[in-house]
Parts: sequence; structure tokens; C-alpha cells
Amino acid sequence: MVFPDNPMKFILPLLVILSACSPNKQDDVQKSESNSATSQMSLGSVDLSQPFRILGTEPFWNVDVSSDELIFNGLDRDSVRVTNSGPEFRESTVIYNGVSDKGVSMTVTLIDEECSDGMSDRTYPLSARVEVGKETFSGCAASIEFLTTSPAP
Repeated sequence: MVFPDNPMKFILPLLVILSACSPNKQDDVQKSESNSATSQMSLGSVDLSQPFRILGTEPFWNVDVSSDELIFNGLDRDSVRVTNSGPEFRESTVIYNGVSDKGVSMTVTLIDEECSDGMSDRTYPLSARVEVGKETFSGCAASIEFLTTSPAP
């Protein structure tokens, strides 16, 4: 085997080529941050960046949550719309707060625990508590996709 007089003539270009082929650490950091942001917008199996619904029985009511607003609808009640200012994460719960243009406050608390609506055999991925004005409602929550694709019991 013959060695060149100056091995650096060969090593330096080889290092440049190898460094160009190695993965970009900045891309890895960005991917990690993106995955972290996605997990930050989830509670249990529910992706909170996608529309979801909270519902309850006796009396029947629901809250539709989108990226823009939260809309409470109830039997024999006026609808209440508040701006979705985003979730506040607290351990195994997420809280949304808002006030309607008529001054009615709404607080939605999602809890990472399975829930039954008490009237069917369906199990929902989240439990929920909704406060509208001075009334408090307990119910269940799931993504719109879950509600439309999971077979009803």
C-alpha cells in the first residue's frame, strides 16, 4: 500500500463531501418542534386543532368548537357564540374561555378521561364541563371525525 506525501490533500475533500451528505440538524430540530406543536394541540386522542363537539343530555345541548369560535346550543336556550382564543393546557385538562358579544361568559373544560353520555353504549374520548353564564353542564367530547365515522351504538 502506498501512502501519499500529504494525506490532508485527500482527507479534507473527503470531509467536505461527507459533511454535505450528513443530515441537517436544523431540519431535525424543526421536525421535532413541529411534532411537539402537534402533541401540544392534543388531549388524549383528540386533536384540538381540528373541529370537535361537546355534547350532553338532560337537557340536550352541545358546543361546537372550531379554530374560530365556540358555539353553545341547547334545548329551549339561546345560542351563545364566543371567539376561540385558544386552549390553555393544564396537566390532563384543557380550558377555553370567552365572552359573547352580549356579555355572556363561557368556560369549557376538557378532561382526559373516557366518558359515557348515559343514554347509549358509545364511549367518548374526553369528559367535559361547560359553564355558560351561571349554568354548568357536564358532558362528553370527541372530534367531529370520530362522531361521523364511528358507528352509533
